[in-house]
Amino acid sequence: MASQANGGLLKSTDLWLTPWGKSGIPARTLQWRDNKQRSMGLWLLETFLSRDDISEAMRQSVIDLEVQRCVFNAKAATINWSIKRIGKALADIEHAVSFQR
Repeated sequence: MASQANGGLLKSTDLWLTPWGKSGIPARTLQWRDNKQRSMGLWLLETFLSRDDISEAMRQSVIDLEVQRCVFNAKAATINWSIKRIGKALADIEHAVSFQR
């Protein structure tokens, strides 16, 4: 999703979507960055959307992209939480089984 947006819609903006999070987690989330990769955060999107020189079509497209980013991040969080919880459940099962004679 990020590479498609970065190479298409966001190419003409100062915005960039980039994966964020600890390496080694199953699913990394997407965060807003400036195109120089120096700043990060939702404030970049808010600043972009508050500009007067952006067409309404561009504004709506970027808002739609933000909705997609939110859904993507929710899915990533669900995956990460589920894998963590499954790992805990497996450890609990192994502990319970260790009492067998």
